[in-house]
Amino acid sequence: MIVSIVGNWNSVKKSHRQYLEKKIDKFLRRNVIHHGPPLPAYCFIRQAKADILSDSHGDLKRSIRLYLSYISNLTPVEAELFNVMLNKLFNYDGFTSKEGAWNAYSLCGASPSRTCPYCNQAFAFTVTGTKLSYRPTLDHYYSQEHYPHLALTLSNLVPSCYACNSSLKGRADFYTAPHLHPLFDKENIEFDLVHPDKSVIDIRAEFESVKHELIVKARAMTDCKKTDSSLSTFLVNERYLQSSIEAVKFAKAKISFDTDVLSLLTFPRKTLESEILQFHPSDYRGSILGKMYESIYRELERTKSKLRSPVVRD
Repeated sequence: MIVSIVGNWNSVKKSHRQYLEKKIDKFLRRNVIHHGPPLPAYCFIRQAKADILSDSHGDLKRSIRLYLSYISNLTPVEAELFNVMLNKLFNYDGFTSKEGAWNAYSLCGASPSRTCPYCNQAFAFTVTGTKLSYRPTLDHYYSQEHYPHLALTLSNLVPSCYACNSSLKGRADFYTAPHLHPLFDKENIEFDLVHPDKSVIDIRAEFESVKHELIVKARAMTDCKKTDSSLSTFLVNERYLQSSIEAVKFAKAKISFDTDVLSLLTFPRKTLESEILQFHPSDYRGSILGKMYESIYRELERTKSKLRSPVVRD
Protein backbone atom coordinates (compact mmCIF):
# COMPACT_ATOMS: atom_id res chain seq x y z
CA MET A 1 0.00 0.00 0.00
CA ILE A 2 1.42 3.35 -1.08
CA VAL A 3 -1.55 5.57 -0.21
CA SER A 4 -3.87 5.22 2.76
CA ILE A 5 -7.59 5.62 2.04
CA VAL A 6 -8.94 5.39 5.58
CA GLY A 7 -12.54 6.59 5.56
CA ASN A 8 -12.93 6.03 1.81
CA TRP A 9 -16.39 4.49 2.19
CA ASN A 10 -17.78 6.84 4.85
CA SER A 11 -20.40 8.36 2.55
CA VAL A 12 -21.89 4.97 1.63
CA LYS A 13 -21.51 2.96 4.83
CA LYS A 14 -25.19 3.24 5.64
CA SER A 15 -26.39 2.27 2.16
CA HIS A 16 -24.08 -0.70 1.89
CA ARG A 17 -24.87 -1.92 5.40
CA GLN A 18 -28.60 -1.85 4.63
CA TYR A 19 -27.99 -3.79 1.43
CA LEU A 20 -25.86 -6.44 3.12
CA GLU A 21 -27.93 -6.71 6.30
CA LYS A 22 -31.06 -7.27 4.23
CA LYS A 23 -29.39 -10.22 2.47
CA ILE A 24 -28.19 -11.72 5.76
CA ASP A 25 -31.55 -11.34 7.51
CA LYS A 26 -33.36 -12.94 4.58
CA PHE A 27 -30.95 -15.89 4.77
CA LEU A 28 -31.47 -16.25 8.51
CA ARG A 29 -35.27 -16.09 8.25
CA ARG A 30 -35.29 -18.69 5.50
CA ASN A 31 -33.22 -21.09 7.55
CA VAL A 32 -35.39 -20.72 10.65
CA ILE A 33 -38.00 -22.92 8.97
CA HIS A 34 -35.37 -25.52 8.02
CA HIS A 35 -36.36 -28.96 9.34
CA GLY A 36 -33.82 -30.73 11.51
CA PRO A 37 -30.72 -29.40 13.31
CA PRO A 38 -29.58 -25.89 12.34
CA LEU A 39 -27.15 -25.94 9.44
CA PRO A 40 -23.54 -24.93 10.26
CA ALA A 41 -23.75 -22.02 7.80
CA TYR A 42 -26.84 -20.71 9.59
CA CYS A 43 -25.16 -20.97 12.98
CA PHE A 44 -22.03 -19.28 11.68
CA ILE A 45 -23.85 -16.36 10.05
CA ARG A 46 -26.00 -15.79 13.10
CA GLN A 47 -22.87 -15.70 15.27
CA ALA A 48 -20.71 -13.66 12.88
CA LYS A 49 -23.31 -11.21 11.54
CA ALA A 50 -22.14 -8.18 13.54
CA ASP A 51 -18.51 -8.75 12.57
CA ILE A 52 -19.37 -9.22 8.89
CA LEU A 53 -21.20 -5.88 8.91
CA SER A 54 -18.51 -4.13 10.92
CA ASP A 55 -16.03 -1.50 9.76
CA SER A 56 -13.51 -2.56 12.41
CA HIS A 57 -10.41 -4.42 11.30
CA GLY A 58 -10.39 -6.37 14.53
CA ASP A 59 -13.94 -7.57 13.90
CA LEU A 60 -13.05 -8.73 10.40
CA LYS A 61 -10.18 -10.79 11.75
CA ARG A 62 -12.39 -12.20 14.50
CA SER A 63 -14.91 -13.35 11.89
CA ILE A 64 -12.07 -15.12 10.07
CA ARG A 65 -11.00 -16.93 13.22
CA LEU A 66 -14.59 -18.04 13.73
CA TYR A 67 -14.85 -19.17 10.10
CA LEU A 68 -11.67 -21.23 10.39
CA SER A 69 -12.94 -22.74 13.63
CA TYR A 70 -16.15 -23.88 11.93
CA ILE A 71 -14.31 -25.29 8.91
CA SER A 72 -11.91 -27.24 11.09
CA ASN A 73 -14.82 -29.06 12.75
CA LEU A 74 -16.57 -30.08 9.53
CA THR A 75 -16.03 -33.09 7.31
CA PRO A 76 -14.85 -32.36 3.75
CA VAL A 77 -18.39 -32.84 2.43
CA GLU A 78 -19.87 -30.61 5.15
CA ALA A 79 -17.21 -27.97 4.54
CA GLU A 80 -18.00 -27.94 0.84
CA LEU A 81 -21.72 -27.44 1.52
CA PHE A 82 -20.86 -24.78 4.11
CA ASN A 83 -18.88 -22.78 1.55
CA VAL A 84 -21.47 -23.28 -1.17
CA MET A 85 -24.09 -21.70 1.07
CA LEU A 86 -21.81 -18.78 1.97
CA ASN A 87 -20.92 -18.18 -1.68
CA LYS A 88 -24.59 -18.18 -2.60
CA LEU A 89 -25.45 -15.74 0.18
CA PHE A 90 -22.53 -13.37 -0.41
CA ASN A 91 -22.84 -13.48 -4.18
CA TYR A 92 -20.10 -11.13 -5.36
CA ASP A 93 -20.68 -11.88 -9.04
CA GLY A 94 -24.25 -10.69 -8.65
CA PHE A 95 -23.06 -7.55 -6.91
CA THR A 96 -20.70 -6.69 -9.77
CA SER A 97 -23.54 -6.64 -12.28
CA LYS A 98 -25.25 -3.36 -13.11
CA GLU A 99 -28.59 -4.67 -11.91
CA GLY A 100 -30.44 -3.55 -8.82
CA ALA A 101 -30.47 -0.24 -6.98
CA TRP A 102 -27.19 -1.01 -5.21
CA ASN A 103 -24.25 -2.70 -6.90
CA ALA A 104 -20.52 -2.44 -7.47
CA TYR A 105 -20.96 0.49 -9.85
CA SER A 106 -23.03 2.40 -7.29
CA LEU A 107 -20.39 1.73 -4.67
CA CYS A 108 -17.36 2.60 -6.80
CA GLY A 109 -19.06 5.72 -8.09
CA ALA A 110 -19.11 7.02 -4.51
CA SER A 111 -15.40 6.39 -3.91
CA PRO A 112 -13.42 9.64 -3.52
CA SER A 113 -10.13 7.85 -4.25
CA ARG A 114 -8.66 8.68 -7.66
CA THR A 115 -5.70 6.29 -7.70
CA CYS A 116 -5.02 2.68 -6.79
CA PRO A 117 -3.83 2.74 -3.15
CA TYR A 118 -1.60 -0.30 -3.61
CA CYS A 119 0.59 1.28 -6.30
CA ASN A 120 -0.46 4.93 -6.81
CA GLN A 121 0.50 4.36 -10.46
CA ALA A 122 -2.96 3.87 -11.96
CA PHE A 123 -6.29 5.65 -11.75
CA ALA A 124 -9.14 4.02 -9.83
CA PHE A 125 -12.22 6.09 -10.52
CA THR A 126 -15.56 5.26 -12.10
CA VAL A 127 -16.74 6.65 -15.44
CA THR A 128 -20.35 6.21 -16.54
CA GLY A 129 -21.48 6.87 -20.08
CA THR A 130 -24.85 6.59 -21.75
CA LYS A 131 -24.12 3.06 -22.99
CA LEU A 132 -20.79 2.00 -21.54
CA SER A 133 -19.06 2.48 -18.22
CA TYR A 134 -16.09 1.25 -16.25
CA ARG A 135 -14.99 1.16 -12.65
CA PRO A 136 -11.95 0.13 -10.64
CA THR A 137 -11.64 -3.50 -9.64
CA LEU A 138 -12.59 -4.18 -6.02
CA ASP A 139 -9.85 -6.13 -4.32
CA HIS A 140 -10.91 -8.39 -1.47
CA TYR A 141 -8.13 -7.65 1.00
CA TYR A 142 -9.10 -10.94 2.64
CA SER A 143 -9.58 -13.21 -0.36
CA GLN A 144 -13.16 -14.27 -1.03
CA GLU A 145 -11.80 -17.65 -2.07
CA HIS A 146 -10.36 -18.21 1.39
CA TYR A 147 -13.01 -16.30 3.34
CA PRO A 148 -16.28 -16.27 1.37
CA HIS A 149 -18.24 -14.66 4.20
CA LEU A 150 -16.33 -11.38 3.59
CA ALA A 151 -17.05 -11.19 -0.14
CA LEU A 152 -19.41 -8.23 0.31
CA THR A 153 -18.07 -6.69 3.51
CA LEU A 154 -17.43 -3.02 2.79
CA SER A 155 -14.26 -2.75 4.85
CA ASN A 156 -12.84 -5.67 2.88
CA LEU A 157 -13.31 -4.02 -0.53
CA VAL A 158 -10.42 -1.93 -1.83
CA PRO A 159 -10.83 0.05 -5.09
CA SER A 160 -7.70 -0.87 -7.01
CA CYS A 161 -6.18 -1.39 -10.44
CA TYR A 162 -6.17 -4.65 -12.38
CA ALA A 163 -2.39 -5.05 -12.17
CA CYS A 164 -2.37 -4.97 -8.38
CA ASN A 165 -5.57 -6.92 -7.83
CA SER A 166 -5.29 -9.67 -10.42
CA SER A 167 -1.79 -9.80 -11.88
CA LEU A 168 0.14 -9.40 -8.63
CA LYS A 169 -2.00 -10.15 -5.59
CA GLY A 170 -4.25 -12.76 -7.13
CA ARG A 171 -5.29 -15.36 -4.55
CA ALA A 172 -2.72 -14.45 -1.91
CA ASP A 173 -3.95 -14.93 1.65
CA PHE A 174 -3.41 -11.63 3.47
CA TYR A 175 -4.70 -13.11 6.73
CA THR A 176 -1.84 -15.57 7.07
CA ALA A 177 0.61 -13.13 5.44
CA PRO A 178 -0.46 -9.60 6.53
CA HIS A 179 0.17 -6.61 4.27
CA LEU A 180 -0.59 -2.93 4.73
CA HIS A 181 -4.37 -2.45 4.54
CA PRO A 182 -5.35 0.73 2.63
CA LEU A 183 -8.59 1.12 4.57
CA PHE A 184 -7.03 0.78 8.02
CA ASP A 185 -3.26 1.29 8.08
CA LYS A 186 -1.16 4.43 8.04
CA GLU A 187 1.20 5.03 5.14
CA ASN A 188 4.66 3.59 5.70
CA ILE A 189 6.33 3.72 2.29
CA GLU A 190 8.23 6.65 0.84
CA PHE A 191 10.56 7.17 -2.09
CA ASP A 192 14.10 8.41 -2.62
CA LEU A 193 15.81 9.67 -5.75
CA VAL A 194 19.19 7.99 -5.50
CA HIS A 195 22.58 7.94 -7.21
CA PRO A 196 25.10 5.07 -6.94
CA ASP A 197 27.63 7.12 -4.99
CA LYS A 198 26.29 10.62 -4.35
CA SER A 199 24.29 12.07 -1.48
CA VAL A 200 21.04 13.98 -1.87
CA ILE A 201 22.86 17.27 -1.38
CA ASP A 202 25.36 16.33 -4.09
CA ILE A 203 22.52 15.33 -6.39
CA ARG A 204 20.91 18.70 -5.89
CA ALA A 205 24.15 20.63 -6.40
CA GLU A 206 25.22 18.63 -9.46
CA PHE A 207 21.82 17.74 -10.84
CA GLU A 208 22.40 18.33 -14.55
CA SER A 209 25.53 16.19 -14.60
CA VAL A 210 24.10 13.27 -12.59
CA LYS A 211 20.43 13.20 -13.61
CA HIS A 212 20.92 10.36 -16.11
CA GLU A 213 22.17 8.08 -13.34
CA LEU A 214 19.32 8.71 -10.91
CA ILE A 215 16.71 6.07 -10.06
CA VAL A 216 13.76 5.86 -7.69
CA LYS A 217 13.82 3.51 -4.72
CA ALA A 218 11.03 2.78 -2.27
CA ARG A 219 11.63 2.04 1.39
CA ALA A 220 9.75 1.52 4.62
CA MET A 221 9.62 4.60 6.84
CA THR A 222 9.70 2.34 9.92
CA ASP A 223 10.55 -1.35 10.18
CA CYS A 224 7.40 -3.34 9.55
CA LYS A 225 6.80 -6.83 8.18
CA LYS A 226 3.51 -5.76 6.60
CA THR A 227 5.33 -3.02 4.72
CA ASP A 228 8.04 -5.40 3.54
CA SER A 229 5.35 -7.78 2.30
CA SER A 230 3.57 -4.97 0.46
CA LEU A 231 6.78 -3.84 -1.21
CA SER A 232 7.44 -7.40 -2.35
CA THR A 233 3.95 -8.53 -3.42
CA PHE A 234 3.18 -5.41 -5.43
CA LEU A 235 6.68 -5.19 -6.95
CA VAL A 236 6.92 -1.59 -5.80
CA ASN A 237 10.63 -1.07 -6.46
CA GLU A 238 10.54 -2.91 -9.75
CA ARG A 239 7.59 -0.83 -10.94
CA TYR A 240 8.88 2.49 -9.69
CA LEU A 241 12.19 1.94 -11.42
CA GLN A 242 10.14 2.51 -14.57
CA SER A 243 8.97 5.84 -13.12
CA SER A 244 12.49 7.20 -12.64
CA ILE A 245 12.03 9.35 -15.76
CA GLU A 246 9.05 11.13 -14.21
CA ALA A 247 10.89 11.48 -10.90
CA VAL A 248 13.89 13.14 -12.53
CA LYS A 249 11.68 15.53 -14.49
CA PHE A 250 9.86 16.52 -11.31
CA ALA A 251 13.09 17.01 -9.38
CA LYS A 252 14.48 19.16 -12.18
CA ALA A 253 11.38 21.37 -12.12
CA LYS A 254 11.54 21.72 -8.35
CA ILE A 255 15.26 22.55 -8.29
CA SER A 256 14.84 25.02 -11.15
CA PHE A 257 12.06 26.77 -9.33
CA ASP A 258 14.05 26.97 -6.09
CA THR A 259 16.99 28.60 -7.84
CA ASP A 260 14.96 30.89 -10.09
CA VAL A 261 15.03 34.58 -9.24
CA LEU A 262 11.22 34.64 -9.58
CA SER A 263 10.93 32.49 -6.48
CA LEU A 264 12.43 35.32 -4.41
CA LEU A 265 9.96 37.96 -5.52
CA THR A 266 6.90 39.00 -3.58
CA PHE A 267 4.43 36.70 -5.31
CA PRO A 268 2.61 34.18 -3.09
CA ARG A 269 5.39 31.61 -3.28
CA LYS A 270 3.48 28.40 -2.61
CA THR A 271 0.76 29.28 -5.07
CA LEU A 272 3.30 30.09 -7.75
CA GLU A 273 5.24 26.92 -7.02
CA SER A 274 2.23 24.61 -7.26
CA GLU A 275 1.20 26.23 -10.55
CA ILE A 276 4.63 25.71 -12.05
CA LEU A 277 5.12 22.19 -10.72
CA GLN A 278 1.47 21.26 -11.34
CA PHE A 279 1.62 19.60 -7.95
CA HIS A 280 1.01 20.45 -4.33
CA PRO A 281 2.36 18.11 -1.62
CA SER A 282 -0.88 18.24 0.35
CA ASP A 283 -2.82 16.79 -2.62
CA TYR A 284 -0.53 13.86 -3.39
CA ARG A 285 -3.11 11.15 -2.72
CA GLY A 286 -5.19 12.18 -5.70
CA SER A 287 -2.31 12.29 -8.17
CA ILE A 288 -0.72 9.49 -10.15
CA LEU A 289 2.77 8.98 -8.65
CA GLY A 290 1.76 11.57 -6.05
CA LYS A 291 3.45 9.85 -3.11
CA MET A 292 6.70 9.62 -5.06
CA TYR A 293 6.53 13.31 -5.92
CA GLU A 294 5.66 14.21 -2.32
CA SER A 295 8.66 12.26 -0.99
CA ILE A 296 11.03 13.88 -3.48
CA TYR A 297 9.54 17.31 -2.79
CA ARG A 298 10.05 17.00 0.97
CA GLU A 299 13.63 15.80 0.55
CA LEU A 300 14.50 18.64 -1.81
CA GLU A 301 12.92 21.13 0.59
CA ARG A 302 14.98 19.70 3.43
CA THR A 303 18.26 19.91 1.54
CA LYS A 304 17.55 23.33 0.03
CA SER A 305 18.46 25.09 3.27
CA LYS A 306 21.83 23.31 3.32
CA LEU A 307 22.91 24.93 0.08
CA ARG A 308 23.86 28.53 -0.28
CA SER A 309 20.87 30.57 -1.43
CA PRO A 310 21.32 32.70 -4.54
CA VAL A 311 22.08 36.34 -3.86
CA VAL A 312 19.92 38.95 -5.54
CA ARG A 313 21.52 42.36 -6.06
CA ASP A 314 19.70 45.58 -6.95
